[in-house]
Amino acid sequence: MAKKNVRNMKVCGQSGYKYETVPAITLKGKWLEELGFHLGDYVQVKCENGQLIITPDVNKAQEQEAKTAFMDEEIKKLKIRYQNEKEEITAKYVAEQSAGCYGTLPDTSRSSPTAYCFSQPPQGSYLIRLKYM
Repeated sequence: MAKKNVRNMKVCGQSGYKYETVPAITLKGKWLEELGFHLGDYVQVKCENGQLIITPDVNKAQEQEAKTAFMDEEIKKLKIRYQNEKEEITAKYVAEQSAGCYGTLPDTSRSSPTAYCFSQPPQGSYLIRLKYM
């Protein structure tokens, strides 16, 4: 079958802002792909002399590729930072647990704290845990 260079379509009505009917043209079909328009591509629509000219939007595609690459790299950094912080917190917990800072607390109405556990988080603030005996 020979390729069509001209397509005849009808301008339809579609619900727009505040449900007002506005003109709409729907382009769909394998023929778009054959012309180089693929799913996910950005396009630019120019209005010149009563004609609509649709071309691939190369600038938008490059911007999106750069954004995706940047976000992927930042996510990798966040995953590494998360893993490092998780390991630090785990090590801190193990150290404090072996020092007896965790466990079930007795009834505080009958006893008072007799030992204290101090630890210094990397940010410089102090974490104080009371140990009841």
